[in-house]
Amino acid sequence: MSKKNEPRAWIGDWHQRIDDGVIRLGFASLDHFFLARPGRGYEALARELGEDVAPLQLVWRHLRECRGDDEFLDRAADSLMRHLVEHLKRGWMRGVNFEFNVVSAIVTWSGEVERAGHRAGTRQLTESVIRALRQLSIPEGWLPSTREDNYIKDAFHTALASSSS
Repeated sequence: MSKKNEPRAWIGDWHQRIDDGVIRLGFASLDHFFLARPGRGYEALARELGEDVAPLQLVWRHLRECRGDDEFLDRAADSLMRHLVEHLKRGWMRGVNFEFNVVSAIVTWSGEVERAGHRAGTRQLTESVIRALRQLSIPEGWLPSTREDNYIKDAFHTALASSSS
């Protein structure tokens, strides 16, 4: 995740700058902005909000501003979808650099979710989601378009089932 003006994005009240961008686009909140933009990566969302917004700022707010475990899990699934879309431009199992790109997406996602850590066992959860996702029979070319994507949901369901047993 990089933007040309990213260093400038960290100067001043970046939280307010994001909120101002969201309101300028006609949304009541950052949550509404995310919900209206399924299937888009954080980099695209940051560009839409303005050149002085960094993708990582959106990730942090997305994962850290939730209320309770259920909302955290929903946002973690949404975040995984956004990372996969951003890194796997050609889809699942496509491209010479597929393995590198999928690892980049997963490592970035898991690190950010673990840092947000709204629930006990977050690291175990991310590792289980990754393992479950890798074990699914995902068709070539697949890209998730929402947090409700069946493969994303299956990976989280499997991971949560294994952590509760």
